[in-house]
Amino acid sequence: MEELKKLVKLIEEGGKGSFNAILDFTDVSSLETQLYYLVKEDKVDDENDALLKLYGGNAKSGAFKMLKSRVKRKLFNQLNFLDFTNPEKFPALLALEIKCNALLNEALILHKIDSVNLKEKIISQALKIAKEAELTNHIIRALDMQRLIYSFKLFNRNKYYELTAEIQKYQKLLRQEEEANELYLAVMIEVRIGVKNRLEHSQFIIENVERISELWKNTGSSVIYGKYYVVKTFILEAFGAITEHIKYLTDSESLYLQGKISPYHFPYYRHLYSLTYAYLKNKQFIEGFITAEKLKTKLSPVDNNWFAHMENYFLLATHSRDYMKAKQILEEVFSNKYLKNNPQFAQERWYLFKEFYSLTQNEKLNYKLNLDLKFITQDKNGYNVWYLILEFIQVLKSLDEELIARNVERLRKYVAKHFDAASDPRTRLFLKLLLIAGHEYSNVKTCQRKSRYLFQKLEQTPFAGDAYAEVEIIPYEHLWEHVLLSIESSTQLWKNSVNSSI
Repeated sequence: MEELKKLVKLIEEGGKGSFNAILDFTDVSSLETQLYYLVKEDKVDDENDALLKLYGGNAKSGAFKMLKSRVKRKLFNQLNFLDFTNPEKFPALLALEIKCNALLNEALILHKIDSVNLKEKIISQALKIAKEAELTNHIIRALDMQRLIYSFKLFNRNKYYELTAEIQKYQKLLRQEEEANELYLAVMIEVRIGVKNRLEHSQFIIENVERISELWKNTGSSVIYGKYYVVKTFILEAFGAITEHIKYLTDSESLYLQGKISPYHFPYYRHLYSLTYAYLKNKQFIEGFITAEKLKTKLSPVDNNWFAHMENYFLLATHSRDYMKAKQILEEVFSNKYLKNNPQFAQERWYLFKEFYSLTQNEKLNYKLNLDLKFITQDKNGYNVWYLILEFIQVLKSLDEELIARNVERLRKYVAKHFDAASDPRTRLFLKLLLIAGHEYSNVKTCQRKSRYLFQKLEQTPFAGDAYAEVEIIPYEHLWEHVLLSIESSTQLWKNSVNSSI
């Protein structure tokens, strides 16, 4: 009870301030609360609309400006009361860091109170959290607060020097973590700028990554390993070292499962996502399906990450020719009501996946997306290519001579403009194969003969690295087989139609 009395006294003497701190959601007569609910329920389009609904006109624009400022300030304060324990919304590490910060801030406020016990309990709670999550900065801050108590309040000489030694140990660790972070940022900027820059600075990148690895081995810090894991996986993927990438990912998972890496600093779900993608690119479909199914059970279908993962799952199915599984995945995705909450670009990709399934399997799927294609038509070296391929193959099936001729010319210009020798070689080869099909759409044997050399080159050409295209929706080899079969089938139907009319 004594602690409670002291806290009440502090609040009363310091000023409650609650009226100005947060919104009162129950007070519907307040203009602040009314504005909040207008925005929440999407009942205002702009400031003029808000002025009309709150004040009946725009005569009080100055008052509205002040109202909006107060609401924003209170909403910022409200951030401190979010439910950080929700794992679907916030990473566990963030929740612990915010909790630790809050406790240390409380201890800082209580620093002016003569009650040592009250402050020490809070510092001990913060220190426990900080050590559990390996938050080195917070550990040092908590230890330093404890040292102040033993130095200025309790006059415990032995405890003072014991805490000083511990602080120095963590200060050394912090310097190493800061060095690792500097190296991490330097590597990431060089890798992200572009392929040419990445190659020019490859030695710098390799040396810095090796130094981060050395820092981790010297310290055992999960914080440093978290940086090392991200940068190592990023550069292995960027340089196209798929086999080495898979080995590194599986080795990392072993360290994590053995408890050598803190779960707060190892992105396990993202790890499974990366591993699924790596297995896909390396055509290890059995391992890919096992990993994909493991991750699927851990993700909520409400989360956008679930949809991102299902993209990899779908590609595993198409690349392994498991079209029954591909159809099942499409059914799961398009029946998920949260698909519409995904960014439009992601929704447009699912549109392409569905259309290519229908194209290659000759099976119409009646799933609708109420959107106009906006992003894939602009992504000239990415998904726009697939949209162009889809349209071109559909036109080939029409056997409309004039329409095919127009699309051949359009595709020829597209290749010349967007796919030079430095571009993704597999896509460039496949687009050239389509040009042959556009010229020889009426004779499958001639098309096969003229395309044989390019198709052999395509078979011998590995997938491009991440610098160019995404993983192919349907492997180009499989898609070319479909084009030839489609040409043969369409021309045969046309011939039968002509003969029957004669």
